[in-house]
Amino acid sequence: MALHNFQISSDYVAHKQVQKTAASDIIHHPGHYTWRDCGESMDIIAAFIKNQEDPVLAFCEGNILKYLYRYPRKNGVQDLKKLAEYADIAARHLESVKRENG
Repeated sequence: MALHNFQISSDYVAHKQVQKTAASDIIHHPGHYTWRDCGESMDIIAAFIKNQEDPVLAFCEGNILKYLYRYPRKNGVQDLKKLAEYADIAARHLESVKRENG
């Protein structure tokens, strides 16, 4: 049985590298999270919730910012409705905490 040496063309390698980079960008830096001039949404969210001591509020605030950031480039009105839902969850949580603490 003969073994063959296969040579991969440099064009093929370059093409595969471009595909890998594009897939990585879609996963790690999608356009709907990077298009605004104020920075990438993840960085903005991390800075915003950094000092939030309540984990429920931190979660809600992060999602509110996420949907506000991306709505024009992803799901439009649906994202704004999700934003409103997380604002409602945050408000109910604050009301519950207030009742518990008297």
